[in-house]
Amino acid sequence: MCFGDMLLFDATYRTNAYGKPFVILAGLYSHFKTAIFGCALLTAETVEAYTWVLEKFLDSMGNEKMPSSVMTDGDKAMRRAIKTVLPNARHHLCKWHLKKNGVTNVHVPGFLCDFEKCISMPTQEEFEIAWTNLVDNYNLHENNWAIEVYKKRHLWAEGYLRGIFFAEAKSTQRVEGMSAFMNRFLKLRLRLFEFVQTYDRALAKLRHNEAKAQVESENNTPILSTTMKRIEQHATCN
Repeated sequence: MCFGDMLLFDATYRTNAYGKPFVILAGLYSHFKTAIFGCALLTAETVEAYTWVLEKFLDSMGNEKMPSSVMTDGDKAMRRAIKTVLPNARHHLCKWHLKKNGVTNVHVPGFLCDFEKCISMPTQEEFEIAWTNLVDNYNLHENNWAIEVYKKRHLWAEGYLRGIFFAEAKSTQRVEGMSAFMNRFLKLRLRLFEFVQTYDRALAKLRHNEAKAQVESENNTPILSTTMKRIEQHATCN
């Protein structure tokens, strides 16, 4: 209920002996660290499977709160499932995956830097000008990737996403980092019953870290960094 406004939705492998996708549903809690809301081990990455995951996720949360925004790596099946189950949530494509695909499709020095500037343009008008210049400068008028990614600009251009709460998340790498953490516990050859038990131990470690951060926050004195000490001290008490 406190931290479910933004949902990071990512599927990863290398966590079980069967090569099945392991989906992590996550967000950010008050210490700007990753919070795990739930997970699922799927048989396939299909629209039906992702739809089932999202429906069960909402059921497990009592259907009391719907995420207002969702971030994914751009998987088409995932996107269709989100549109079906969370029609009012604003979808945001992962910036890291977007840049990676850009470099893969445009092999020109300097392109990535200019593309990043284009992504970060604060208004739609500035974005459109920057995009036109990008296409002209790198001769992308007939580039299929550029044509397709422009059609989806409302999913990744910051000028089109202003006013939408994403908890300052720019990519799903937080979840991928969490997958790396999980891999310390989830060895490749685990059988299913071992997988579930080991996942529970990994989750317990995360919960411990979260509780520790909360205790430290409540009992430590923050370092005051401005000349307005009384205002800062008042803010720390609230």
